[in-house]
Amino acid sequence: MHQSNESLDLQGHLTHLTGDALHIAAARILAMSPLPAGAAPGATLAEAADLWWEMFGLMRSSRLKLRDQRDEQRQRYMAAPDDPETVQKFIKLNAALSRAERAEREPD
Repeated sequence: MHQSNESLDLQGHLTHLTGDALHIAAARILAMSPLPAGAAPGATLAEAADLWWEMFGLMRSSRLKLRDQRDEQRQRYMAAPDDPETVQKFIKLNAALSRAERAEREPD
């Protein structure tokens, strides 16, 4: 957890958004009520860090569910390797899981 009480510069972040569509999307998100404390204007860096870790945990949980779905689809594929729909779904789930795991391992 980050212990700083510095405020996030919301306007500075918004000015980095390019194109009207991104600005409109950001404005809609900011207008949602209520925003999590870590995403609200004036959030401290500690609040933002806490929210990031919460989201990271949700993404990890999603990867575990994706792995389970891929494994279930593998069983369907093994039972019907000639079914094109089964094959395509297995390929897509395997590729999605591969991307998710690669993103977790690769530093920014």
